Amino acid sequence: MAAEAQVTGTIAAPAIDLTAQPQGLATGVAQADAVLGPAPRLALQAALPGPSLDAVLTGAEGRLAAKGTLAEPIALDLEASLPRLEVLGAGSEGALEARVHAAGRLADPDLTVSAQSGRIAAAGRVLEALKLEAQVATPASAPRGTARLVATLDGMPVSLDFRGRPDGEAVQIEAAEARLGPARLTATGRLDAAAKLFDGTARLEATDLAPLGRLAGVAGLAGRLVLEAALAPRDGVQGFDLKLDAPRLGYAGQEGSLAATVAGTPQALDWTLRGRATAGDLSGRGKVTAADGGWRLDLAALEARAMEETIRLAGPARVQLGGDGGVEVAGLALAIGQGGRLQAAGRWGPERADMGLTIAALPLALAQRFAPDLAPRGMLSGEVRATGPVARPEIRGTLAGTGIGLGADWARGLPLLTLKAEGSMVGDTTQARAEIGAGPAGSITATARLPSAFAPGGFGPGGALAATLDGSLNLAPLAGPFLAAGADRATGRLALALRADGTLGAPRFGGRATLSGGDYRNASTGVRLSDIGGVVTGDGTRLVIERLEGRTVGGGTIGVTGSVDAGAPGFPADLTIRARNARPVNSELVTATIGADLRVTGPLTGGGAIAGEVRIDQAEIRVPNTLPASVPTLTNVRERGRTPPGWCGRRRPSPTRRRRGHR
Repeated sequence: MAAEAQVTGTIAAPAIDLTAQPQGLATGVAQADAVLGPAPRLALQAALPGPSLDAVLTGAEGRLAAKGTLAEPIALDLEASLPRLEVLGAGSEGALEARVHAAGRLADPDLTVSAQSGRIAAAGRVLEALKLEAQVATPASAPRGTARLVATLDGMPVSLDFRGRPDGEAVQIEAAEARLGPARLTATGRLDAAAKLFDGTARLEATDLAPLGRLAGVAGLAGRLVLEAALAPRDGVQGFDLKLDAPRLGYAGQEGSLAATVAGTPQALDWTLRGRATAGDLSGRGKVTAADGGWRLDLAALEARAMEETIRLAGPARVQLGGDGGVEVAGLALAIGQGGRLQAAGRWGPERADMGLTIAALPLALAQRFAPDLAPRGMLSGEVRATGPVARPEIRGTLAGTGIGLGADWARGLPLLTLKAEGSMVGDTTQARAEIGAGPAGSITATARLPSAFAPGGFGPGGALAATLDGSLNLAPLAGPFLAAGADRATGRLALALRADGTLGAPRFGGRATLSGGDYRNASTGVRLSDIGGVVTGDGTRLVIERLEGRTVGGGTIGVTGSVDAGAPGFPADLTIRARNARPVNSELVTATIGADLRVTGPLTGGGAIAGEVRIDQAEIRVPNTLPASVPTLTNVRERGRTPPGWCGRRRPSPTRRRRGHR
């Protein structure tokens, strides 16, 4: 620090002339250090009585001056100049000049403030043509005065006008208006700053939200709104009655409206809400109350409509957020328009949980909006309950379904399903079991054992897996609806005993599927296989066909053995196909007895090979004199090319009688 001082005058009226300049100054505040620099210079001239003073602090990028007298009535002028705001960082630029004149009593002077700037850029915003003029009388004891500010913010006009007067220890706001582009805020009333109470009215109107949305970084916002507020003290606390009306709102291609009211105090308020959007409507009413260090929400009504469906609150409900962070839900039940109900009740936290969710008679038709081609049908009911420590709760659930099916045309005739399922996540283990019944088509039972979400590694690929699938299926009811339109018919029983173990990332499949009593026939083509039976087992990712064989007319057989690797690209196979004295086709037109020894190797999806032989031991093809009426007539048939040598010709049939199969 370098300093120099000179004192002149008399003891009764001394005068001081002081200069001081530190070296290596650092305040720890980046903006202050940028303005002051490492060596700001202070020049002070002061004299008594008064005192009167003339002081200038000159920094690297700013200047502050004070001149006047502090003897009452005081008269003091302050001037601040920042010629390069870019030194403040955050994208600031431009310059700022400000002046303050204080007069009157030293303890409570009257203030006149003025400020102006050309262009200030900060945090991505640009403030231009700033001009502030304000007069405040006795701000500490009985403030009164006027203020006016004009500028443009990102190209939008900004203005502030204020006029007020003292009212005891409060301020009576005679008129206050703030504008930002298309938004206008007005207020009148009495403000008690010490008690933090306001008694008056305020109104905010925005005729176009689009430019305000761009200013706030919310692209696509559009519409208009009006917010009216009547405020008054209630039992020593601030009371309010707010009304929001937004008859037109738009965002991200959605359009709608919003109307809301809030009345009460910060500790207890009533609210209503009514909103409309392109996708649906929402309405509700309730009460929010401060309780036991937390908050309590009482819902009296709540209704939402979307996608031609309605969900409404079945009765009054309560949700309480405790001061300890715990959440308690009571009586929360939502009724679905098409039927069914969702209910939640219980407590979660802060240390322990006992929360339940119930689904009652929920129609699967609700999913038709998401899968219209499937047209799901049926009913679901279930319950999920979480108990124990919040950090590691035990979760148990059940699910039951009846009349489950699809209404799509291709699924008509399939048997309806029933479902009984239960599951749990306790400790490090997740277990599930499901029984699916298909009426005359049989039933299957599936079980699974997995790591829980709380186990080390959770549901990661290294988690242990154990799953089973057992059951017995009657093929006729399952295949019949798909084959009913044609001549194909299939029957038989399929017994399943499938297994999976290993890890989630590398499962190993095992078990077996056994087909018995199978029969396939096509009355139109004469194809028939009976006594079809076989066994397919799992070996890791390989499916091993131990035996798959059927009998033909006359006691012949056709069979397949081998394997297919379902876990490798292209599904590589090694299959052997054998036929002995087989008569797969036996009709009035064709009868044949064949034998075959074939081998299929390589990928089935392309690039594989077939090797071996097919022997036709006997074949008989009969050409009928006439064809059945089901054979369509081919019209507009023309012969092209030359007649083959030795062809003696034939009588040309009329076009109306030419049928497929004639030469």
